[in-house]
Amino acid sequence: MANRADTLLTLRNQIITAARNYAGLTKKTYLYVYGNEYFELLFAIGSFMHLTGVSTSLRAEDFYHKAITGTLSGQQLDFTKQQTMRKVKKKLPCLEQLPQLTKTTVCVVKDLSTNTLLYKLGLTNLEFTLGVSQPSFANKFPAGVYIPRSLRVKDKAIENSTDGDFVDFVLERNLDQRNAKYSRFTYYDMNKKFPVELYDLLEDKLRLELEQA
Repeated sequence: MANRADTLLTLRNQIITAARNYAGLTKKTYLYVYGNEYFELLFAIGSFMHLTGVSTSLRAEDFYHKAITGTLSGQQLDFTKQQTMRKVKKKLPCLEQLPQLTKTTVCVVKDLSTNTLLYKLGLTNLEFTLGVSQPSFANKFPAGVYIPRSLRVKDKAIENSTDGDFVDFVLERNLDQRNAKYSRFTYYDMNKKFPVELYDLLEDKLRLELEQA
């Protein structure tokens, strides 16, 4: 049976892998379109630590940077009565797979109820759910964008929500380009037609391709 030090090392390695996967997401903004509704999601650096479920004395940004550079140590990981080591063990394999939520079939759930919070929106692939909300410090982020707030494993997200819709399209745009428009689909339901009302959010080249299809 693994001792605590071995377990912490395993968790530390999983966090490093998850952080490096997450790093690719932080460079983009994602547009989720379902029916005639949509929202924009930005994977904020400051959100990563909370998604792991661990407790630490590190600031959120420092935790993230130590993880992506591989300098995070097992001794910097701790747990609470609410976020136990057992829960963290369940979360981390899902966190490593987080990029899948940007390129596979997912469901947008509305008014997602948890033990502690009510999320206006969430994304689930039925294996795990990402609760998202608009940031408290809106001046640090583009207007109207959502950021990740929680990661929950097999939490019956659809049953605990008032409504849900499968995503029809997911698009991405570069975060570091001011006023950039969406240039690429990362998920496309071939049985659906992209809403004409959202064409203004697209780069001209992508918009022309849709018009000619």
